[in-house]
Amino acid sequence: GEAQKASSEEMVRALQAAAPGTALASIPRVGAELRGLAFSDLRRSSGLALVLVLGVVLVSVRGRIGDFLLSFLPLVLGCVWSFGLWGAFGGQVDLLAISTLPVLFGTGIDLGVHAVMGGRLRPEEGIRGTVVTSGLAMLLITLTTGVGFGSLGGSRVPGLQNAGTLVALGVTACLVATFLALPAAEALFRRRRVRDNGQDSGTSPEPS
Repeated sequence: GEAQKASSEEMVRALQAAAPGTALASIPRVGAELRGLAFSDLRRSSGLALVLVLGVVLVSVRGRIGDFLLSFLPLVLGCVWSFGLWGAFGGQVDLLAISTLPVLFGTGIDLGVHAVMGGRLRPEEGIRGTVVTSGLAMLLITLTTGVGFGSLGGSRVPGLQNAGTLVALGVTACLVATFLALPAAEALFRRRRVRDNGQDSGTSPEPS
């Protein structure tokens, strides 16, 4: 309990005071240090992956902020939904589960970028047209990724079970967001743009 932990820490301090530079090792102590290092590395790698994905997407959409935000919408919603459901059903977030974040960043963003870029190539159809014409291909890509990682759910190692199931859930949630939320968001943006253009044309003075 807490008393035993305090006693252990007091003993460690006493030993280090008596023999400076002494290194103590035990299974719990080494395990705690390894977990700390792993969490630090995962935070750094996840942050780096996110920054790189942000840069690549921004260059791909040629700096158009609206397209940039639309491209990230499925990824953001997919991560929120998947981790929300994971926590709601009592799923454990361990080291391997956290290590899936770079995988989700790289896989989930593909769906949004494909839909947005396809909509810009066919502006008369928009993102909805891309989802209709390329929806089957996007579904198959997601299924292969989800099945591949989801197969880890049959592992006898709890960490692998969590990681595989979380990736499968995450990419599926990103696909659902691409099919449902992304066309709706683009429709709202278009409606707002048309309304703003109408207001501008209505208030601008007529040429003499």
